[in-house]
Amino acid sequence: MTFYRKFSFFIIVTVIFTVAVYPQSFQKNKEYNDKKYFVSQQQKVLDILHYDLSIDLNVDKKVVNGIAILTAVKDQSNYFNSDSEIELNFYDNMKIYSVKINSKPAEYSRRKNRIFIKETEVSLDTLKIEIEYSGTPQRGGFDGFVFGWVKGNSLVYNISEPDLASTFFFRVMKIRLIRLCLI
Repeated sequence: MTFYRKFSFFIIVTVIFTVAVYPQSFQKNKEYNDKKYFVSQQQKVLDILHYDLSIDLNVDKKVVNGIAILTAVKDQSNYFNSDSEIELNFYDNMKIYSVKINSKPAEYSRRKNRIFIKETEVSLDTLKIEIEYSGTPQRGGFDGFVFGWVKGNSLVYNISEPDLASTFFFRVMKIRLIRLCLI
């Protein structure tokens, strides 16, 4: 009987916590992105096949230095504009040093928590987007990406994947495989 009481209590606490936290995340997304949902029409065009993340963590300064290489294809069924920009979620707490498409420098702009990358040539095949960046990840939700300490030892963790992943790397919703390399 004790197991069922504990389990019931756990379920009730989980439901209450979810009901309390989800509306806050939804509202924050709406404020930062001018969108009701996290995925825009532009993002539906891009199908991310692979994320290759190289991340150097400076625990003392709480800074992430990273290079994200996204391998993607355009989903022709959703392709609505041949010269459209590539739109990715990425919080403005990170500084961008360079953006490349297929190893060539690319122009980009930022609006709120999005990055818009201009395509210099129309690519109907697989493309690689490389972004070099650094900054301190923004916390939120269930903490996001956290630098901390436990008993004098440094600790880095993230328990808000996928919702707050864009606080420390670029993403769209279609994720198939992520390889993370800590340097």
